[in-house]
Amino acid sequence: MIELTRINGEKMLINAELVERAEETPDTVITLTDGTKYVVSEHIAEIQQKVQLYKAGIMALAQRMMDDLDISDVHLRLIYGEEDKKKSTNNAETASTETTTTNDNESRPRPEARL
Repeated sequence: MIELTRINGEKMLINAELVERAEETPDTVITLTDGTKYVVSEHIAEIQQKVQLYKAGIMALAQRMMDDLDISDVHLRLIYGEEDKKKSTNNAETASTETTTTNDNESRPRPEARL
């Protein structure tokens, strides 16, 4: 979220990811992706800087999280939806030997669902 100021001086937060465009007409108008418009007192250059800082902060945080991540603690497993869960429960042998077809029409054994 970035903090902007309405023309009347009221502070507000706007989701920077939803900003579609900013125009100076002569007031600065922010248009969100859903068409909502806000008139703010900041100039376009200031809004652009706030959005860039917001996005840079997200990228820096993601990098710090990746640097701190201990990969040895990450355990991934395949989880099926309810329909596959029922098949597996009702007929475990059949579910483990069924095949699936990929987009390139290759058949491969379907892994057994373990919950």
